[in-house]
Amino acid sequence: DSHRQWFKAAVGITVKEISREISFCTHALDLNTSLVVENTSQDARFSNNPLVLGEPYLAFYVGIPLHNSENLAIGTFCIMDSKPRVFTSNNLETLQVLANQAMKLLDLRAERNKLSKLNNELDFINNALIESEQRWKFAVEGAGDGVWDLNINTKKMFFSKKWKEMLGYGGKKLTNNYATWLSLIHKDDLSKFVQALNNSLHKKSDTYTVEYRLLCKDQSWKWVLTRGMVVAWNDDGTAQRMVGTHSDISSIKKSEEIIWKQANFDALTGLPNRRMFFDQLKHEIKIMSRTKAMLALMY
Repeated sequence: DSHRQWFKAAVGITVKEISREISFCTHALDLNTSLVVENTSQDARFSNNPLVLGEPYLAFYVGIPLHNSENLAIGTFCIMDSKPRVFTSNNLETLQVLANQAMKLLDLRAERNKLSKLNNELDFINNALIESEQRWKFAVEGAGDGVWDLNINTKKMFFSKKWKEMLGYGGKKLTNNYATWLSLIHKDDLSKFVQALNNSLHKKSDTYTVEYRLLCKDQSWKWVLTRGMVVAWNDDGTAQRMVGTHSDISSIKKSEEIIWKQANFDALTGLPNRRMFFDQLKHEIKIMSRTKAMLALMY
């Protein structure tokens, strides 16, 4: 903030916030690049700093500014110690990778919050407007999502123009039925799609939410988030009509994949790292224990 620095996440430090006037991170933000202070007592900028002379007696600091998607520095990713340390260029590269991961997670959270806000706004619109084609047109224009409408009894469907355009079918006619929808779903995602839908239709879930891949006209796959709810019921209590939206979340999935790769693969060689190794080793040990098989590790 303008007058304070607060710790969104921290390990090994009990302080929750400090004044910007004595903050080390303020200097890193001003420099707009990594700040390395191997011995604070020998640095004129920090030798008389209250955080050096008193609790927590900082003797070492390294901070890397965190830049969001708009290239604004919103904070730092930093490490500190109570004794001086030598910090190599390799150490700095490692810290930069961790800082990038932290920023990607923050960006991913921001995207998810934005998507959640849009969906909440769409829910409000749906509840406020009458059941008509104009309602869905308004929802599409307001949120930018594709809209679908399923008649459970006849299996007939309505796909909005935006729904089709997201997949590249804008100028191509699609058969308006449930079977068409199923035919476009990736085979690895089909079971969870159907299960989530059935849970909603049989009142096991109030809303229908599922992430899956749909086949585009150019034969590529696009990740979408589909949300829906039953809006009409038959006299016997079974679902009659269901409506919902789908949103393109391909960029979010790509960010998640990048984060996973950064966490499990070496950035320089592209080879699996130690974390991936131990995950795989634990997996193999579980299999060995269950099947009473032999396991050997060669290195």
